[in-house]
Amino acid sequence: VEYVGRDGLTGLLHRGRFDSDGENSVAVSLRTAQPLSLLIVDVDHFKSINDRFGHAEGARVLRSIAQVLNQSAGAHDQVFRIGGEEFAILCSQPYPVARLLGENIRHAVKGCANRFDISVSAGIATVDKTVGSLADLFALADERLYKAKSTGRDRVVGEARDDAEDFRRVDTRHKRVKH
Repeated sequence: VEYVGRDGLTGLLHRGRFDSDGENSVAVSLRTAQPLSLLIVDVDHFKSINDRFGHAEGARVLRSIAQVLNQSAGAHDQVFRIGGEEFAILCSQPYPVARLLGENIRHAVKGCANRFDISVSAGIATVDKTVGSLADLFALADERLYKAKSTGRDRVVGEARDDAEDFRRVDTRHKRVKH
């Protein structure tokens, strides 16, 4: 059953809802100073899954990712499928909480029992004085997603302070902390 405003494959809210709900959420955040962060999450190397195993298997992967996103998101967050293997979360929390959400999603996806060794990359942006619209917020999060993809995938990129040398990143493949 396809519900109005929902993606038929994953059951998540669809791109049209992202555009309308997102614009409204940014406007409310700017007016009230309530925190709002956007996470754009993309499945790494998804095309190879479709190419090697077929679209039916790719669809199963997308449904699994959607389930992880829904289970990870907070009660007041909205989760969308905004295109192919790209998802968005409007998170009603400040950047540090959104960053933790992104890392939790990344680890949860890697922790899923799957035969494809699936990983995701994410870009995060938070409404601040430089953001005047959903387009501004999206452009910033998308730029950070591109950085995550171009610097090795399977990572979350957010504010510049995260790139400092003392930022600690957990390497889930070896279960150790990198400095």
